[in-house]
Amino acid sequence: MIRVAALTSYATSDLRSKIRAAAAAGIRCLDLYCFFPADWAVLCGRGRPARSASGGMAGFDAALAAERVAAWCREPGAADLDICGIATFEPDISSVYEANRVEAVARLGAYLEFLAALRRGGFSCRTFELVAGHTIVREPDGSSCQARRLDERLRRTGSGRRPGRPGLDPPVYMRSVDPEDVQRALLRSLADLKRRADRLDWGSAGPPWLAFELEPSISRLVHDERTLARFVGACLRASPYGPVGLNLDIGHMNIVRIRPEAFFAAWAGHVVHAHISDNFFSHFADLPVLAAHSDPEFFRPWLRGLVALGRRPGTVFQGVVSVEMEAWGDVGQVAESVRTTEGWLRELEQAPAAPGG
Repeated sequence: MIRVAALTSYATSDLRSKIRAAAAAGIRCLDLYCFFPADWAVLCGRGRPARSASGGMAGFDAALAAERVAAWCREPGAADLDICGIATFEPDISSVYEANRVEAVARLGAYLEFLAALRRGGFSCRTFELVAGHTIVREPDGSSCQARRLDERLRRTGSGRRPGRPGLDPPVYMRSVDPEDVQRALLRSLADLKRRADRLDWGSAGPPWLAFELEPSISRLVHDERTLARFVGACLRASPYGPVGLNLDIGHMNIVRIRPEAFFAAWAGHVVHAHISDNFFSHFADLPVLAAHSDPEFFRPWLRGLVALGRRPGTVFQGVVSVEMEAWGDVGQVAESVRTTEGWLRELEQAPAAPGG
């Protein structure tokens, strides 16, 4: 059966507190989201968070941090807790701004050491989800996907004003970045990460799968089926890392209305991991499932595709869907979303496989 994990992005409290809360709520699989300052404070053994993001990892010892996490997962009530991987929210590794890219790779190198140490400590840790393709771009034909859809939404709702200075053409306030430059930056980052991963002890299972956390949105390089194909296709074909695939973010696919059947027809063989959440078709609004859409069919086609992947021999899918909430701080709601998603998956897995599925 496909496992359902909880991303620890649901609260800004420290990681130890979130692990305890998740275990008490009956969650047994976690996807670590080590981004909040309080997380790094406890991982580095500090009493308080650093004042800046750049200072957040000062004194970080990957092996010692993994020992701390393992100890928290052995505390009463959490003895059977697994960590399936790490999801990062660092500067985009496909950034064309070299200083940002280099900083991201340096921080991700420390994450890789942490992941390897967790693996040696007995956790499954099969996926490493990386932010990619978040760059804001103007389309080559001069149109602006963000401006076009935002204008449509404002006309429909009659609320708010379009960002940017009044009187400017929509494409003007969009950063104009060449998608090919973004792809080249991503491939350089993957080559750097490969050199770091090759130096680590991953045991018999080998290095983790990298999964591009694309998060398609109306303001991003990846914002529809066409741009998904343009960006992902080039990067997967040319990846110097080796095991690189996709993180299927169901909430974000729904934001830009990418069709499940079109996605799986093109990319099923590359899906490594998945996120699930609900939203009102806007970015940074990851809500509990069914919070915005009461019809389970808003989610089921995506889960049905993942179930089909789980039945396929030789798939790269690692068999985990993580509940992602960045706009909610209640672990009870996280646990409810985990249970709801588990229920849908049980129903789908008990159903007969579709012909050819």
